[in-house]
Amino acid sequence: MHRDLKPENILISDQFKSIPKICDFGSVKKDIQENPHTQWKGSIPYFPPEKNNKGKQEYCDYSKKVDVWALGIILYKMLTKVEHIFAEAENSKYLEGSHQLEMDTKITTPCQELIRQMLEIDPKKRPSVREILNNPLIKDRINLITHQFINGQQVGARIKKQVKDIFPQEEQKQSAPQQEYFKEEQKYPARISPSSKLDYTPQPSALIKNFRFTKNGLDELLRLIRESGADALENAAIYHGLSVQRLNQFVKPDREILNLPFEGVNRSPSIDLCPGHYFGQCLNGIRDGYGLVYCKTKNDVPYLLECHWDMGTPQNGRRLIILNNLWEQYVGSFDDKYFMKGFGIESDQSGAKYEGQFMKGLYNGQGKKTLLNGQYEEGLYQDSKPVGIHMCFSREGTLIEEKSYIV
Repeated sequence: MHRDLKPENILISDQFKSIPKICDFGSVKKDIQENPHTQWKGSIPYFPPEKNNKGKQEYCDYSKKVDVWALGIILYKMLTKVEHIFAEAENSKYLEGSHQLEMDTKITTPCQELIRQMLEIDPKKRPSVREILNNPLIKDRINLITHQFINGQQVGARIKKQVKDIFPQEEQKQSAPQQEYFKEEQKYPARISPSSKLDYTPQPSALIKNFRFTKNGLDELLRLIRESGADALENAAIYHGLSVQRLNQFVKPDREILNLPFEGVNRSPSIDLCPGHYFGQCLNGIRDGYGLVYCKTKNDVPYLLECHWDMGTPQNGRRLIILNNLWEQYVGSFDDKYFMKGFGIESDQSGAKYEGQFMKGLYNGQGKKTLLNGQYEEGLYQDSKPVGIHMCFSREGTLIEEKSYIV
């Protein structure tokens, strides 16, 4: 047992602030039954009743469950940011056994219940560390780390190794949605191969949810893009400012960040989008909020969509594709088949650009098309073809000529 657990003795050890480590082992001792222990080892604010109510005697009988008590206080301080649970006057009566433990009402009911268990006055009824780790609240979070790699693959692998004796390895069986997902594998030769670094099985029982995009999550998606042979798309996404900071600017409240399979889109008679991956906000397991889809088209064009979602349907954002190893970007709105619609801007790596109206992915309506030399023309378009009278201007905005196109 450690005997001096407190926030000051817990360090964050890695650059992504995802691995806590305990320090200060000067008070560590083996918990041997019927072997008395020094009473005053540790920090008094984190003493459990079995250590704190023994007067000034040098030795008393307690077990490693003193660490569980201290962890309960630490968890409460983490959730309330500053408060010691027994700083509240009414909770002093709890220590005397004459009052219920009072908690900040902002703490969720499952977390409150876990803290109550950890702060059980009777050490015989207080759960062990192993039992705490098997609590669904904690176990599901560990599962997110070790199987969904929400803190990255390296962190997940390290934690998995540490808890392997607590959670025996069980054969992973595919859920019905997974079986259907992989059954479609042969239909789409351009599909993105599943990555060993990402587990897209949702965890419906997880009680602690991630509501913000993380650097580790985005890094894993970019690694998936790179490993599928789309380095140019990864580079283009970074060039155009894809970052955790930008993603978190657009998040909706109360939406969980998940990694899920993307089912693909049948866009016949146009080119289909193959199944791929979704990384972003969800509501009840449905894409809703802000998120990214990575897949390939049926003719093997890498495709990255970053946008707002409304119950599974894309709304507005940006789309990047790679053609002939050069990027093309669109910023604007989308329809339910993921086609460009309404007003938008399409540009490519060569410098060409179109600003105007879209319908079903084609230029339709009033638009302005900029050529490689900086000259541009304005007029109507129908199915991406110019129609009627177009005004042509120099780079500086001087009218050069009028062009007439046959409808």
